Amino acid sequence: MLRHRFAIVVSGIIWTFCGAVLFFRGVHYLAASSSALLNCAVPKGPLIACATSFLGSVEKGLIMLLCMSVSLGFIKGRFILKRSVERIVEHIYALPSPFPLKDIYPKPYYFLIVSMIALGCALKFIPLPIDIKGVMDSVVGAALINGAMLYFRSALISRQAKEQT
Repeated sequence: MLRHRFAIVVSGIIWTFCGAVLFFRGVHYLAASSSALLNCAVPKGPLIACATSFLGSVEKGLIMLLCMSVSLGFIKGRFILKRSVERIVEHIYALPSPFPLKDIYPKPYYFLIVSMIALGCALKFIPLPIDIKGVMDSVVGAALINGAMLYFRSALISRQAKEQT
């Protein structure tokens, strides 16, 4: 059985974990793609090849793609996932305290979670270049981590409001 603030923290932890897994998987893909270029292998990724030719070195191209991924993830987390976090926090506060863990998200949200997991698993089998997969995973991972910070901020604000009353 969960209380409101703890449920918000649990949701933030879930988002942080999922975001970290995706972000590190994306970094791994980007590193593998840049390693292939450094070893003079056949370029497997159009993004890293383009960034390398534009900036002059594989390392600079990799850093540019990572910075771009983190920036896009920040924008997605701050402006798109923010609404989702606000809806979930409102849903949690509407529940009678304490409540079971399964009620932390509305039922349609579980369908969304399963479909996102299925999409992520399907990306393993879609023949996309490895650097594109890396950028996509890094962007989504950074966005989820940023969204998790919004959960933690909501829990902290709730705690401060409770202490002031």
